[in-house]
Amino acid sequence: AFQGNAWISPRHETTIVHMLEYQGLTGGITDFLQLATTASSEEEAFFFQNIVELTQHYLSNTVESSTELVIHDNFTLLRVRKHFVFPLLVDNGYWSEFGAKLINQFESDIRSKYGQDVQILLWITGEVSNRAKKELKARKIILVEHAFSTIGKNI
Repeated sequence: AFQGNAWISPRHETTIVHMLEYQGLTGGITDFLQLATTASSEEEAFFFQNIVELTQHYLSNTVESSTELVIHDNFTLLRVRKHFVFPLLVDNGYWSEFGAKLINQFESDIRSKYGQDVQILLWITGEVSNRAKKELKARKIILVEHAFSTIGKNI
């Protein structure tokens, strides 16, 4: 189904598969590829490619092992031992009712399943408003803005 998706070009396929292989993931690859088959436009195909690139970027800047992809409500997460990395392609984020509902449900689901002490990192490509920063901090979610700019920094 992944290869048969009309919107996932051979270039997307090659990049996604190469990045997934390079990451040395211990699980979740099949789940991610199944999610990627839902791409219904070129923009969505690029979205899945960019998510994989952002997860690879995170892993290339850490010394983590035993990492797996976890799909939660059609979002891709990296599970790395006792923490989760939520890569998100956001240029400018602001706190909204929809966002609050999404984050609250996500946080509740993850902490109830994996423990209250699980660490959650939100890795975004852009930046968020001061209110969003405050709300995320209140939920003990670690925010990393401009995530692609973290090259060479210890995370």
